[in-house]
Amino acid sequence: MVKRTGRVTIEEVATACGVSRQTVSNAVNFPERLAESTLAKVRAAITGLGYQPDRSARTMVRGQAGQIGFCVRNGRSEFMTSFLTALCVALADRGSHVLLFTASREDELSVCADLLAQRAVDGFVLADVVDDDERQRWLHGRGVPFASFGRTWSGSAQSGPWVDLDGAGAIAEVVLGLHGLGHERIAFLDWTGSSGAAKDRGRGCATACRDLGLAPPLVVEAAADDPAAAEVSLRRALVGDSAPTAVVGATDTLAVGAARAASAAGLRVGPDLAVTGFDDSALAAAQQPALTSVRQPLDAIVAGLAERLRDPTLDGLLVAGEVVPRESAPIATAAERSRESSGAAAGR
Repeated sequence: MVKRTGRVTIEEVATACGVSRQTVSNAVNFPERLAESTLAKVRAAITGLGYQPDRSARTMVRGQAGQIGFCVRNGRSEFMTSFLTALCVALADRGSHVLLFTASREDELSVCADLLAQRAVDGFVLADVVDDDERQRWLHGRGVPFASFGRTWSGSAQSGPWVDLDGAGAIAEVVLGLHGLGHERIAFLDWTGSSGAAKDRGRGCATACRDLGLAPPLVVEAAADDPAAAEVSLRRALVGDSAPTAVVGATDTLAVGAARAASAAGLRVGPDLAVTGFDDSALAAAQQPALTSVRQPLDAIVAGLAERLRDPTLDGLLVAGEVVPRESAPIATAAERSRESSGAAAGR
């Protein structure tokens, strides 16, 4: 078949392959209704003619737009770029696509309402969740499918399904690994006004120290989530006999500042001062020495969000992080510790 110029109609496709208009519509919207041979013939005609189904007509037939909305704000991180890529793949595997839009937090609901009125989206994935999030209440009250990447932190009820990383559990694994290297004086490096997720990581550090019988971690707050601010704040903490021998950063950015502070104090990162970060960004791997960090398993996170868009009755999901050891703190992972324990037990 030769592609023609101009918009190809559904009737032309039907004529080309000798089927009814409804059969072509079924091939586009409900392929499961057709025999494989018929479906293959219609799809070949669609491809050969270059037919593009009308999205608005498809929406009316199926009651679906095939798109999930996601609001993108300025200053997105490397992690969020990776998250959006993984989300696009996960939803495409389930027959949907991501529609990105921009709006301030104050205007986001107005844009959501407009997209729903246009039947441009079937639901939303929310990020940057805050306590008593108005977006969650608004969408839940109107029966609009949505799933939140993140939790509320004040203990208030959260409307609708959510998926989040178990940051506290991941940091507890880091502290356990640091203790295995012989570290007993540990600092947690945070920043003033940090997010609920970062505070959760701090709680994980404190809980792990308590469970291991260690002194509570020294909490150091930088003025901002910035390497320069972290370096300035940590330099003071690295002086004296009670100075920490390991620093757990709430982010990779803070961990870079901790490494700079160590160098300024004449300490070797790794042998003299263990340093870890969070998010396993390109920044962590590029440092010399490379930084141990926590990787967020994006495939598991976006799969959980996709499942909750389809079934909003599912409970919230906490996903375990993955510790990535490097030279700055060559700790044993949980899997390695398990193998060592099994080997020791077998040798007895």
